Amino acid sequence: MTRDIQLVAIDLDGTLLRDDKSLSQENVDAIKDAIEQGVQVVICTGRTLPSIQYLSKQLPQGHGDEYLILQNGAVIHQLPDLNIVHETILTESDRQAIYDVFKEYRSEEVQMVAFDPDKLYLVDDETANPTVVQDAKTLSTDITLAKFEEVLNLETLYKIVVFGGVEFIDDYLEKIPNDLYEQVHIVRSLPVAIEFIPKLANKANGLNALIQLLDIKAENIMTIGDELNDYEMVKMAGLGVAMENGHPEVKRVADELTLTNNENGVAHAIRKFVTQPPHNS
Repeated sequence: MTRDIQLVAIDLDGTLLRDDKSLSQENVDAIKDAIEQGVQVVICTGRTLPSIQYLSKQLPQGHGDEYLILQNGAVIHQLPDLNIVHETILTESDRQAIYDVFKEYRSEEVQMVAFDPDKLYLVDDETANPTVVQDAKTLSTDITLAKFEEVLNLETLYKIVVFGGVEFIDDYLEKIPNDLYEQVHIVRSLPVAIEFIPKLANKANGLNALIQLLDIKAENIMTIGDELNDYEMVKMAGLGVAMENGHPEVKRVADELTLTNNENGVAHAIRKFVTQPPHNS
């Protein structure tokens, strides 16, 4: 079954990428087929720009304007020059409120990192724990040590992430005051991570900004994701697709399910709902 899909937005980790962070040729071929049929394909991820530049060499490109939605919708880049066409940043007030809660409930196993367009800052710590080290490796970004005062005064800050053990994160979410939930957007992007991003920054709002620019209706987009930071974009799309390995809440709001990220679930969804599916022999 095919639909009138004009744009496909795809999450990376747990969706387009396999568990080992590799990109399958089957997914690449399916994206190429969609582009050749005139469909806009957009990566929509919580990652930073440095962490996805290696992927741009592996993914097929269209002949017109191409875009990347990064930092969970906080910034949109236009390719190939990476011009910023939309961004939403954390205000100084947002940063201070996030830090105040972190400082009140922090422990030795918990660390805070902050992200500007290019850097990952480890806040008020001298040594990154293994979780932060792995995150920096995944994002292909060096760790920069910084005091909170430096982070507070950065011109552009897209998000702050608190890393800790699963049980701590469970408890931390319960302790965050309601007024902070009202001030910024808070999402558990991983079992060990809570992301604090600008109130209006999520993947759905980033997509809405882009489709307004491209004059595409939400009913004509398909989104594919797996984690809670994909929840809004899966829910808002004309066709929201959740990975079989996805979070139960994302599956609940999805219109369709596809295979897991290790089974080329993105390719399966594109071929089923966007491009002409292959005929059985």
